[in-house]
Amino acid sequence: MKKILCLCVSVITLVACNNARREHELIVRNDSLSIALSQNKVALEQVMQTIADIQDGFRAINEAEGRVAIQVGQEGITDSQRMREDILFIQQRMESNRKQIESLHKELLKSGEETASLRKVLSNLQQELNDKVSSIAALQNELAQKNVRIA
Repeated sequence: MKKILCLCVSVITLVACNNARREHELIVRNDSLSIALSQNKVALEQVMQTIADIQDGFRAINEAEGRVAIQVGQEGITDSQRMREDILFIQQRMESNRKQIESLHKELLKSGEETASLRKVLSNLQQELNDKVSSIAALQNELAQKNVRIA
């Protein structure tokens, strides 16, 4: 009987030790997953901030483009300095947006976290940039037709 009792106590002790070890492993794994989740949240916030910055850049480009278009539509353009500044601003913001889109694309490819929805957002931003390039080219052609020198 003593042998059976010792055997039972040994089995219970062994099971308890294995459970404690398994619990420790689960705690460590949970901590690792929590850290990874926090890092992913930070990365996602950075991506969303970059996208917001790009969209703000497009809004600013639209405003400047509108000012230039209004001035081009007027007879006898008087504020050519302001128009030059607006066009320079547009060019700088477009270049900044292009670099941010490219950087965001590279970052997402490197992270392996590129999802279909993020690909679509990047594609839309790239298309908007391409549309702006065409729009600015048309505006510059219109200026050239009216003999307005900008550079």
